[in-house]
Amino acid sequence: MRQYIVEPGDTLARIAQGLLGSAGKWRVLAEINDLQDPDRLRPGQKLKIPDGVSTPPPPIAEPTRFQGAEWEQATFSEDAGRVYAVTTDGNKKRYLGTKVNAGLRRYGDYPPKAFLQSSAADLRGLQLSTSERNILVSTADNEGALDAINTWDNSFLSFGMFQWTAGQDDAAGELAALLSLVKTMSPDGFEVYWGQHGLGVEGVRGAYGWLTLGNIRLVLPQDKAQLRDYVWALRFARAGADPRVQAIEVLHAVRRLETFYYKPQPLLDGYALAQLISSEYGVALLLDNHVNRPGYLVRSVAGRSPMTGARQRAEVTRGYVVNGIISDQRNTFRSNRNRRTSLQ
Repeated sequence: MRQYIVEPGDTLARIAQGLLGSAGKWRVLAEINDLQDPDRLRPGQKLKIPDGVSTPPPPIAEPTRFQGAEWEQATFSEDAGRVYAVTTDGNKKRYLGTKVNAGLRRYGDYPPKAFLQSSAADLRGLQLSTSERNILVSTADNEGALDAINTWDNSFLSFGMFQWTAGQDDAAGELAALLSLVKTMSPDGFEVYWGQHGLGVEGVRGAYGWLTLGNIRLVLPQDKAQLRDYVWALRFARAGADPRVQAIEVLHAVRRLETFYYKPQPLLDGYALAQLISSEYGVALLLDNHVNRPGYLVRSVAGRSPMTGARQRAEVTRGYVVNGIISDQRNTFRSNRNRRTSLQ
């Protein structure tokens, strides 16, 4: 663990870019340093900088890191705060995540950017526009990898590029909606990673629903806590490396715009956000805000409630404008949503 002393003009995103190789890793710094407000740094402040955060992603065509029946009955070991999965014969031992509290955190090996810029057959079938691909890339940089997992906070289990959760405390969560889509579009994949192990979904309405385990709905915190078992992190890690599941994550992510972008908003005098904000940069900011704190999105646009870590998140997204990947000019966002009506 290194140390960095904050200088005048520093932001967490710039520090992450310089020391960790990606502005999107500002969240890593915020977590490790327990920063309640990532937008407020003071000159002279000392920050802990972790070693070994960045791992080169494997090629998309490479088999999953935990592929094969040998991982079905894996055991787990801990060493210096790192959690490893071990095959039953003991011949293979692979890093799964870093232990945090009662669970773990896995940043993942499959960044959405690599998949979204690939020619994978599963991706081509989604008929994404170039605009949609690029705003997903820029938004996911603030969220997570396709196989990212978090089992340590009060959402019990979060997964994927938008960190869909099992639901905070005793609330419904967005993860059930994602798994429901996987079950519909890739029933074999759902069975391999979750169904055969007793995990199911029910009560999905819109973006939220419930996970079930052994046909029992997981509602109470003590029931959801079962998802912190390392074996579930392993199963989701395997799923997140499967191109079928990756493509469904992308589809579910881009469909998120349908839930807020095109709908009239009373707080905005009846205008839809699509009528007011039409640049790729603007849509990327909206999507990132909605992933982070959906209930605050319209109020943020109306200038009433800034989102958490607004400056850092916007700085990451702005980097994609500077690099020419997305545009901040009006009417540059293009959607192919009408071409996807046949998809489940």
